[in-house]
Amino acid sequence: MRKLYVLFIVILFISGCASIQVVSTTKHRVGQSIEFDKIATANVGDVIFTQYNYFSIDGLIITESFSKRVRLSLVEVPAGTFLYEVLIDGTQAFCTQNLTYIDPLFGPSDISCYFDNNHDNRFETLWLKPAYTYAISPPIPYKITEIETHSKGFKYELLYNGISENIVRLTYREFIDDTIRPAFQQELSYTINKNEPTTISFRAVQIEVISADNNKISYRVLTGFKSPD
Repeated sequence: MRKLYVLFIVILFISGCASIQVVSTTKHRVGQSIEFDKIATANVGDVIFTQYNYFSIDGLIITESFSKRVRLSLVEVPAGTFLYEVLIDGTQAFCTQNLTYIDPLFGPSDISCYFDNNHDNRFETLWLKPAYTYAISPPIPYKITEIETHSKGFKYELLYNGISENIVRLTYREFIDDTIRPAFQQELSYTINKNEPTTISFRAVQIEVISADNNKISYRVLTGFKSPD
């Protein structure tokens, strides 16, 4: 995914007859999912601990490719395209960061924006500058996400995958410079004592497993990941 290097700020500009206010702003996200030494529970498939430090903006991702002829031009949006939030004449919309409006003479020349009129996670209306709207059928599905805006960010996750006899299974996922797709993933397994708490370790992380079954795990995180240099 192409990364954003532009710091989004709230601005107001006029495009023909419509006013567009960019809402999405860059946020610094740093922290971890739970406090150290605090008892927590998680179900199978849940993240039991995550630690992160990165800059990103909130937005949406189109989950199915979209293509529409507009007179002699074409609007083409591949699946996985990121859209950021705006207000068009005061109404929430989401716009592409890439040039998705393709002019027959000049090629890709403008962005496209979308309205979810029913708030059902599907776009029903296409908006193009200066103030043209077109119905979309079938509507375009999307999901809420975020996109990292600076390099050298990170997010580490440990997920609980259940237990077989006395073997606890975890998955480690490492996100470097892209918080959507893991850059590295590793399956982990540990033998625990089911009659008393057992401390397991991975890299600098130490977790005390209090109890575990194939539905959930009860645990305490004692230490976290080391930040990369």
